[in-house]
Amino acid sequence: MKELINGLDGEDWLNCSNELLKFLKWKFQGEKGVIRPLKDIYEKERLESIKNTEKNFLHNPNIENLDERINAFTNEILRINMIPDSKMRFELPNIINSKREFEVKHPECFYISKLLLNNDLSENARLRLNAIFFSIVCESLKQARNTNAGKAGEIFTKIIFDFVGLKEGTDYKKQHKSKKGSDTDFVFPYVEDYDDLNVEIFMEVQLSSNDRSRLVPSGLKTGAKMYFVTGNGLDASTKKLNDIGAQIVEDLKNKNIQLVCYAPEIEKEKKELRNKILNKVNPKENTEKLDYINSAITFTELAKRLKSRIN
Repeated sequence: MKELINGLDGEDWLNCSNELLKFLKWKFQGEKGVIRPLKDIYEKERLESIKNTEKNFLHNPNIENLDERINAFTNEILRINMIPDSKMRFELPNIINSKREFEVKHPECFYISKLLLNNDLSENARLRLNAIFFSIVCESLKQARNTNAGKAGEIFTKIIFDFVGLKEGTDYKKQHKSKKGSDTDFVFPYVEDYDDLNVEIFMEVQLSSNDRSRLVPSGLKTGAKMYFVTGNGLDASTKKLNDIGAQIVEDLKNKNIQLVCYAPEIEKEKKELRNKILNKVNPKENTEKLDYINSAITFTELAKRLKSRIN
């Protein structure tokens, strides 16, 4: 490893950089890499913070402004999720160097971190080692961000269930398996896997929806009410309703899958579609889309419907 590091400022620096990247990737990432125990530490803190945020949310019984509260709630979840990401992105060499046990368990990572913190390398070697280090770290963090984004959709939907008093394992179930199609995010009421006949509601959830929405029907089965809950338009989401393509909207509409979305985003999309129709921009396509968006319901309306199931 040291020979490769020394070569970062030589004529063969490109080959040395690539070889060092391959070598260090497995030392930092993977089940035995140094990033794993650090993620585990931060994961405990993250889950505890989310749990406290959920408790605070449930203290307020007001259902009428639920959409805005969901927006604030998902913003807080995003902030919590970004804390470990930011710490490792900007402070990882210091963090590794501060944990002396890593000098024994992860000597190569400890050595690299120490090099980055000191001025023992030439400018070229230091810059290239920095690039290798942060390439590895950013790749690992991206995987965690994608996982957390997927879970965020489930978290904000589940808080609606908790808010109205639904109980997991009785009133609903997560990740229901059917004989056909993919697993369903939520079904109501609780049923055993493969018992689709007694399902009254199938529900799929995404925090940010675009072309991935085409996967939604696979988790929703006919014979029961079908909801597609999207966080599009929330401050914490990276997408808007207009990011869902017309062909996907047509498929959702034809399969009687009801859209559930953030109230201001629904109104915003209706206004934009009306303007497009008025200006003769793909009038047929946008009229079909508007017809579907007109049938969308808000998070508040979804909560009211679900609450009526236990009253």
